[in-house]
Amino acid sequence: MERIVHPGESIQTVVDASSHGDALRLYPGIYTEKVLIATNGLRILSHGAVLSFDYHALRNNMGTFCTPTLTVLGHQTIIEGLTIQNTAGDGRR
Repeated sequence: MERIVHPGESIQTVVDASSHGDALRLYPGIYTEKVLIATNGLRILSHGAVLSFDYHALRNNMGTFCTPTLTVLGHQTIIEGLTIQNTAGDGRR
């Protein structure tokens, strides 16, 4: 099944409602959220979408490796044409 996501809508909500083999098409724009993909076999397709989040690791003294914008746990996940940013900085005080 193809699922469409527009700017202002939640990618995570659509990911959570998806099943193996589904394709998510992200329309161009900025999506400001953290996304966790645990479903196997998803395809995320876009031309011009940006996934961005600015959770700063120093807020919890964890280091920047603990503040991902996108976490992929699902196997056989394909992501094409999506820009992924963590805009919190480089973790220096």
